[in-house]
Amino acid sequence: MTTAEQDALKAILLRESRMPEKLVDEFIGGGYRRAGGIEVDLPLAKMQKLLAKKLSKDRAVLSAVLFQNGTMSEVKDVVPEGAKKGVTVKRPTKGCPLPEFELANVRATRVLRAFIDEEQAADFERHQRFVSRGAETGHRYLLTSRLHEAYRLGVGLRDLDEGGAVYCVHDWDVPAAEELLALHVHLQFPEGEKYLRDLEGR
Repeated sequence: MTTAEQDALKAILLRESRMPEKLVDEFIGGGYRRAGGIEVDLPLAKMQKLLAKKLSKDRAVLSAVLFQNGTMSEVKDVVPEGAKKGVTVKRPTKGCPLPEFELANVRATRVLRAFIDEEQAADFERHQRFVSRGAETGHRYLLTSRLHEAYRLGVGLRDLDEGGAVYCVHDWDVPAAEELLALHVHLQFPEGEKYLRDLEGR
């Protein structure tokens, strides 16, 4: 977990689980690998709001769920019945310099794989990039991880159906896989795709 994620989780656990601070610190510091988890008696929607509030600060977030049939739908307040997986991501911004991530990227990669299909996952495994389709334009976008050996500034998001147009949008405050997940999730919604395309002009 990143420092921000650790702080957010600690604040929520201290408030909602009534665990002693020492045990919470041990859990966040690595104890979760042995203990497996802590049960918090909260609805998923409320937990989602608490985490988003702690993590977003001044950044807007986009919340989404992935239904069993593989189509993604945005959720704001209520988690739809039958939703299998959920995620909350920050909106990408322009940013530099590139930070270094290790274990956090490994965990972020596991989450990313839960929100892409088998073909996308195979491409990501082999090439650290995959194609995602925009919900509004229907365009195919090539999403390339900054860990890709051929990565250069500005090629993280490329519109394959618009002459290879490059959109220079990034979130270098999070691991590379989480950055790709944010781009992929935004492309699944008309407003999200428009946000990414418009961000280039800001």
